[in-house]
Amino acid sequence: MVTSVYAQKPKNVNEGDVLVDTVKTITNKLTMATRVTGDSIILRWAPNTVGMWLALSNTGVVIDRIEMDTTKKKLGKIERLTTTPIRAWDSTTWKPYVINTKPDDDPMMLVAAQCLLGEWNVPQTNTIEAFRKVVGSQGNRYTFAMLAADNSPLAADGLGLRFVDKTAKRGATYIYRIYPSDNEKIYRDTAVAVCRNDEFVRSNPPVKLRADEREAKVLLQWDALPGSRFSGYYIYRQAKGGKEIRLNKRPVFTLIHQDKQSYTNSFEDTTAGYYIPYTYRVRGIDMFGMESEAAEIIAMGRDKTPPHSPNVKKPFGINEKSVLLEWVMDNPTEDLAGFIVMKSDSATSRYYPISKELLPKTATQFVDTSANEDEPYYTVIAIDTAKNGSEISMVYAEIRDTTAPKTPTGVKGEIDTNGVVTLSWNLGEEKDLLGYRVLWANQKDHEFTQKSNLVLLDTVFYDTILVNTLTPNVYYKVVAVDTRYLHSDPSDIIELKRPDIVPPETPFISKIFVEPKAVNLEFAPSSSKDVKEHRLQRRTTGEKKWTDYATLSATVTAYSDTLVEQNTMYEYQLLAVDSSNLVSMPSPSVVGRPYDTGLCPMVENLKCVYDSVTNTVKVQWQYGFKSRDKYWFVVYRAYDENNLNQLAAVVAENSEFVDNKLFGYGRYRYAVKVISDRGESPISDEIEVSVTR
Repeated sequence: MVTSVYAQKPKNVNEGDVLVDTVKTITNKLTMATRVTGDSIILRWAPNTVGMWLALSNTGVVIDRIEMDTTKKKLGKIERLTTTPIRAWDSTTWKPYVINTKPDDDPMMLVAAQCLLGEWNVPQTNTIEAFRKVVGSQGNRYTFAMLAADNSPLAADGLGLRFVDKTAKRGATYIYRIYPSDNEKIYRDTAVAVCRNDEFVRSNPPVKLRADEREAKVLLQWDALPGSRFSGYYIYRQAKGGKEIRLNKRPVFTLIHQDKQSYTNSFEDTTAGYYIPYTYRVRGIDMFGMESEAAEIIAMGRDKTPPHSPNVKKPFGINEKSVLLEWVMDNPTEDLAGFIVMKSDSATSRYYPISKELLPKTATQFVDTSANEDEPYYTVIAIDTAKNGSEISMVYAEIRDTTAPKTPTGVKGEIDTNGVVTLSWNLGEEKDLLGYRVLWANQKDHEFTQKSNLVLLDTVFYDTILVNTLTPNVYYKVVAVDTRYLHSDPSDIIELKRPDIVPPETPFISKIFVEPKAVNLEFAPSSSKDVKEHRLQRRTTGEKKWTDYATLSATVTAYSDTLVEQNTMYEYQLLAVDSSNLVSMPSPSVVGRPYDTGLCPMVENLKCVYDSVTNTVKVQWQYGFKSRDKYWFVVYRAYDENNLNQLAAVVAENSEFVDNKLFGYGRYRYAVKVISDRGESPISDEIEVSVTR
């Protein structure tokens, strides 16, 4: 706890005038906290002003105890636990802890002794500035004294701020009160605390521990909030199979700025070395000098330094498809692992590797056998054993394009009932692409001839063929042509069937059965050999128009419709489509209605947040199901190990509830259920939240 005292210059006061008391008034207050250990109860207290601290260090405090009968709700007699007031040690008692101290001794003892027994300055002049400096010095000593007491039980004893009640009975509840002794007449206040002597439980670990693996170092960071229960932290490290060691002799303290809502603590292990995995543990120190449970993470120091970039010479074009790259590695490092050759269509980005494997560190050249003018930019990256890569150093290669265009892709076609052929294909990506030629034949093994001597400038071609012929099919190929009239390899042969005029046989739906969320159909496919697909059509009862609902293969015999609503009647019919796109007569229609089980979906994303300021727990959830029936939410709550009980009902328009009727500190579990006019959902998973001081 830190209390600041500020001095302000009053109006109409000049240098040399008698100093007027302008210190901002702060109410003197004595605060106390308790901690159980199972066989005893520890009491820690502190004043909130420098003057009160100095006064109580001399006169001391007395401690009374009252045992509570929680079953009969009665108070016992007042017991005086201190035969003499508890006050700070004198210089004789401090001497063994100050003189001849060893490196492994408690460093907080020296801090506490210096703050308490060090020389106290008084203003040498009566100026405002001199008074401000003295007040600031006193405030700093008070702050560090309280910090030393928080981090060291022995320092707290020496400062007269700690007492251990070893006569406390297990399971008993006590009221403790601490107040200045009768010798103290100015600073009067009483601190009161209620404590039950239960089992000792360590504090929860620090939150959000994370590690930044750096060059032979590991930076640990963790979060805290204003008012944190920890005044300092110890950091431990353990290698696999090794002994745990503490890395910091003095605690890591956190500088708190009252305007900040959160802040980050950090510790850097500069002795981590390279690639040695350590288990790091961070334990907080509470105001009783006890360490919390450990926040744990595994991390290691790494090699983050990349090697130097190779010096790449100007590329040499061997032929129209090959480029020779040569480089020299100046000042190679010992951990050099090899090289990666990359190229791109841009000088500044989009580089990708063209060497399938890492080239050895002795390599000085590489031949790219797939060079092209669209990707003329090259770089060579040096890689070390830690996978660090050097910076990109670009070189440009002049490449002459003598390559024919790529074979056309995506060639497809169809013939309508009048014998009109429509061919289409994908547009090539070549920059020098001129167009296409279409070749055709009546048989696969015949010679293909051009349909037109002109180069087509489009990716669609129309042709007309005879329908009344004994030849059932017609065959096409497509060839790409560039501006130098280099021709690509022809595409795969496209086989098109001449159209027929006989529609396929009608399929029929043989069975239908419904479920709460599906309508299941079984059917006999069309018996025609040239059927390419079946079309399932659907409409709701009362609708006149059928809608194509699903396209099925020619041999499929079942279908499950899951995009349905309960208590809605659906009507289905099936059609067959052959390779000429002739459609059969529709099958006799069938009807089915999914039924409602009354079971509602569960709520999702349940979460709880405790607000220590309002002493409330906010319960929030999501429910994406929109029911046409009236429904509402029921919130359940359980305290500690008790069973869940109904707590409150929440209307459907809300998705949160604020619990402002907490029993006290402990663990609370929450769950939510949906209830409607026709049924209810399963209860959600339980979410637990801890309410602590």
